[in-house]
Amino acid sequence: MFASFGILAQLIFTVRIEHRKKRRQVDCRSRKLSPFWAPRTWVCLLTVALTLTAAAQNTGTEVFSATDSATTRNVVRWTGSLPDAAGRTVEVRFRLYQDQAEGLALWSETQSVKVGADGRYSVLLGSTSSEGLPQELFHAGDARWIEVQPLDTLPIAGSNNDAVAQATKETPLPRNLLAAVPYAFKSMDAETLAGRAAEDYVTVDELKSTVADQIQASSIVTIHTPILSQLAAGTAGYLPVWTTSSTLGTSLIAESGMNVGIGTFTPATMLDVNGASTLRGAVSLLATAATITAGINSPSLQLGASTYSSATNASVAQNFVWQAVSAENNTSSPTANLSLLFGSGTATPTPTGLSIAPNGQITFAPGQTFPGISSSPGISGDPGTITNVTAGTGLTGGGSSGSVTLSLSTPVATTIGGTGATNAAEGLANLNGISSVLPSPQAMAGPLNVPVLNQVYVVSPNSGNDLAVPINTALNSCSSKLGCKIEVAPLAAAATLSEPILITKSNVALVCDTPVAMATIYANPPLSSYGNFYEGPVEIDETNNVSMTGCNFNVSSISVGLVTIHLFGATNTTINGNYINSTRTPSYGGILGIRVEGSSAYPSSHVNVQGNFVTAPSIAYSVGDNSQYVDFGNNHSQSSYQCFDFNGSGGGTYADAFGIKFHDNYCVGDAGPSYVESARDVAIQNNSFWQDSTTGAPTIRVHNTLTKSPSLHVVIDGNTFVGNSSNTTAVDFFQNAQDWQFINNHVRNYGADGVTVDSTSGTPLYGLIANNQFLDNGQIGASGNYCGIRLHQSSGNNVGYLSISGNMFVDDQGVPTQLYPICSDGGQAPFLIQYTGNFNVLPKPPSLPMGCSNCVTTTNFGPN
Repeated sequence: MFASFGILAQLIFTVRIEHRKKRRQVDCRSRKLSPFWAPRTWVCLLTVALTLTAAAQNTGTEVFSATDSATTRNVVRWTGSLPDAAGRTVEVRFRLYQDQAEGLALWSETQSVKVGADGRYSVLLGSTSSEGLPQELFHAGDARWIEVQPLDTLPIAGSNNDAVAQATKETPLPRNLLAAVPYAFKSMDAETLAGRAAEDYVTVDELKSTVADQIQASSIVTIHTPILSQLAAGTAGYLPVWTTSSTLGTSLIAESGMNVGIGTFTPATMLDVNGASTLRGAVSLLATAATITAGINSPSLQLGASTYSSATNASVAQNFVWQAVSAENNTSSPTANLSLLFGSGTATPTPTGLSIAPNGQITFAPGQTFPGISSSPGISGDPGTITNVTAGTGLTGGGSSGSVTLSLSTPVATTIGGTGATNAAEGLANLNGISSVLPSPQAMAGPLNVPVLNQVYVVSPNSGNDLAVPINTALNSCSSKLGCKIEVAPLAAAATLSEPILITKSNVALVCDTPVAMATIYANPPLSSYGNFYEGPVEIDETNNVSMTGCNFNVSSISVGLVTIHLFGATNTTINGNYINSTRTPSYGGILGIRVEGSSAYPSSHVNVQGNFVTAPSIAYSVGDNSQYVDFGNNHSQSSYQCFDFNGSGGGTYADAFGIKFHDNYCVGDAGPSYVESARDVAIQNNSFWQDSTTGAPTIRVHNTLTKSPSLHVVIDGNTFVGNSSNTTAVDFFQNAQDWQFINNHVRNYGADGVTVDSTSGTPLYGLIANNQFLDNGQIGASGNYCGIRLHQSSGNNVGYLSISGNMFVDDQGVPTQLYPICSDGGQAPFLIQYTGNFNVLPKPPSLPMGCSNCVTTTNFGPN
């Protein structure tokens, strides 16, 4: 019965094809059903049954014979689902197999498939080929299995971020059975033989006749001699090459097994080139894709040398390898390093320790040294690598490996007060070599050059010989973003300033290329909007990156507090090579030279004041509240009331003055004391104070008022103080000065004492006076108790926590005036005073009261 059913089904399809040749299709969707016995009904039943089977697999098939103007193609509609590609167009490969698993594909086709939003798609199998699906796939009537493989392409980046390769990720889906197609194709083949029409075949008689004719026509075969000679010219194993237009020869390319050689008949690898190579393109050594469990290194670039071994009497390969090595695999920050490997002989190359990180930083191999200049005089061995640090005199620590630390050896051993002498006579001889006359102040070399900015304005005085208006007009035109240079043209005569020059923009350079002075003539200057002073010739307010160079100001005498060059809220500002000439009326509170200050919102920071010359102001150089990191260097103050004044309010983190450096300056003939008041982190180094302070006040006073924070971390180091009979003392540490040092200074010719530590209204604490020279002080008279160092106690306060060591006290005058190296007065006893290692050639020993608490006096030279 089933056999009859198969014959009937075949007949039904045959009849259908005969009636519908132009559209060979099994399709029941648009037809009305005939009675059960009708042939069309059998066809529809078969189609429905097949469709139901496909629907159970979430797929569907329909068999078509699509017809166009030229050919007829057999195609099969396939419907499936790809949820992961919903809404996208993807490449999908379709294959037909004989078996459900494994085996070779009988047919394959790749299509670009548009997947719906619900993940479903529909394609025509065979539509990409002009013949469609080959009918011979189904001649045997066997079922076929279809496999669907979505294709995702992933580019691999090469040099310059070009995609040089692709890795294909194929994820085949389980195969599905195409049960209906073989029968449908078989029915379509009813009118053909193996898919060919009858006219495509010949009869036996026609075949015999054709063969006989061909044998008769080709009974004589001739082999031409040129062809034989061409074939005989080759060499086995080499690819041929046309040496002429008609002759074959042997090329340089040989093939041996799976390897190809160029210039060699025995290639050792898949491509073996014996000779120089020129590559006119990128060479890529790319790794395969890493996995979650392992990173993949690049193929290696191997450079091989060969050396002869006398031990083995054979050559030994020396192989260096560069390789990109994966690191931090399966982390949030995967990376790699370019590593150098080495292997000798047959050994596998291993890392040397030398590698280059992605940011270019180099990691050196263990034991790496760095050669220096071996020809340097007095240097032997490897001067480029530090192998050992040895602690010298006065130091401890050192070492030959790892991090090395050097520290001061405390207490510091001193002999003869640090003079380098072994006895008192040598110490006096060394002191006599110190000149009592300092060199005269040096003239400035002239204005410094500043770089030309994007906008340059050259200004000259207007018709009224006024420079202020032209300069301010140019400043108003400046762009802070572009930056500008205001250049004052050379002046034929002194010009005037009718108003202040106001710089409120950043990136401005004011350059005066003339030595002729600009005189301020306004009698009632306006009060500055910033600070407590009146506007002088120049105001630099709330700016960044401003420079002022080579300007010459002649400031008239006035009775108000006026600042010649005033910086308020200025950062990264340079004031270089300017000249300020003024007169003081009154002595204090009149004209100021250069002042730096700010506010909590606009602090002044990183200001350089270099190479300026100021004469006769009230204060030459000053720093106020909210100022930090201010550097005064190579400046000159002549006949001022104060050389400098560093005065902070001490009210908070930015409310005081700190980070101030005053170095290599000349302060000559100034009348009053210079102040460090409620400032911190102040260094006063390598300056010359020549006959400074002629009013009986100290040259420098370090102190604070009761309403302000104490001055902290003040270092006075390496300065020269030369006084006169009117000076009382070089430096006075007063009130609550704390954590201060007076070291390596030279103090001579002061009227009374060299240094005083004064506890009036406060307690100076934690001081160090060391390695100083006190010479010929006490100039007021031939009698009196004048000291190198005086400790002054006041009622309720006393001096404490003070170390005095390594100092020299000498009086080489005919009548001694400086009698004591150290003395104490005021009725209170100091405490915790260390007086050790000092050199004293004064008439009197140290004068410390018997009640000095925990005071130590040891290993001093001279009267004790």
